[in-house]
Amino acid sequence: MAYNGAKRHPEKTPIFVAGRSTPIGFVQGNVFCKWIQGSKHILRTPRAIAFDRSTLADAERAGAVFAQVTDDETKTVYRARIDAIWTHGFSVNRGYGSQIGLTLNRFDVNGKPAAATFESNKAIQAAQPSLFGGMGE
Repeated sequence: MAYNGAKRHPEKTPIFVAGRSTPIGFVQGNVFCKWIQGSKHILRTPRAIAFDRSTLADAERAGAVFAQVTDDETKTVYRARIDAIWTHGFSVNRGYGSQIGLTLNRFDVNGKPAAATFESNKAIQAAQPSLFGGMGE
């Protein structure tokens, strides 16, 4: 079948915070993409990224499975499953509406696995020899 001129990339669906006319990001395919200035938008205590609950819900309705946040200052790319944000996130209300935050160690960073998963796996691997110690001796 010949190429029919169909678009190579799925449409981008803009995502808005209530009351704002400029989108804070967009959904393309199954990824909710947004950009931040880390020095202003990454929470200091705990170190985390917060999302407006309504934007995550809107992104899911638009087909997003992942949230991807790019820090414009450092070019660091943080990525997490949206269901993990709902499951492992914590409530944030610092004067900007109802938000949910996810600690940085729960994000994949620049394509590398989340530190929380990595640390969890290291702990499991370290514990395994003691689980079977003494067997067969």
